[in-house]
Amino acid sequence: MRLSHGDPSVRFWAATAFSIANEQRDDIENELLSHTNDPSPAVRIAVAEALYRYGNHDTAIEVLSAGLDEEHPFAKLRALNTIEALNIENMGDELADKIATVRESHDEEWGTDYYIRRAATAILE
Repeated sequence: MRLSHGDPSVRFWAATAFSIANEQRDDIENELLSHTNDPSPAVRIAVAEALYRYGNHDTAIEVLSAGLDEEHPFAKLRALNTIEALNIENMGDELADKIATVRESHDEEWGTDYYIRRAATAILE
């Protein structure tokens, strides 16, 4: 499968393809589950999105929550944007509190902090 490819861009697009595929198969879900610890944050977040769409909400939310801890701001922003796009209604207090903490810790008026804060605010409102 392409999720095992050496190039993280290929793995990202493979996970993205699985999240939009109409066919849900156990072997694909198992392959996705084996990549929740991928070295690339973008791949992990794309895998989480696919898993959520496959109905594996708990694992997906766990991976997305971990994405909020990423040092790289664009990984954190991707996790927030994915949470918003999935429209997770029952995210639980733990994830909501974590999103609120992320929002409060990014207080610059412009730049990446602004977009992270804006994305977090959109989810919490």
